Amino acid sequence: NSLKKEFANYMNHWLRSNWTNPYPDDEGLQEMASDCGTTTAVVSNWLINARTRKWRPAIVKAYKLNRPADYLKEDAIAIFDGRPVQEI
Repeated sequence: NSLKKEFANYMNHWLRSNWTNPYPDDEGLQEMASDCGTTTAVVSNWLINARTRKWRPAIVKAYKLNRPADYLKEDAIAIFDGRPVQEI
C-alpha cells in the first residue's frame, strides 16, 4: 500500500532527523499525525516499535564495532538504513 510506504518513509526520515532524541512531545506527535493523516496513537506505536526493533539495536551494533565515538551516530544511522558503515 503506497500510503503505508509514505507513512513509513516520513517516520523513518523523522527518526533519522531526531536520532539523538526520538521522543517527540505531544505537539510533535500531533504534527506528525496531522502530516500523515493518521492518529497520534498510530504515530506513537510506530515510534515505540521502531525504537525497540531498529533504533536501539542499531546503536548497540554500532557501539560494538569499537570505533571512535565520533562515528557512533553516523554508524548507527547507516546500520539503521541497512548500509555499510563508512571506512575510517
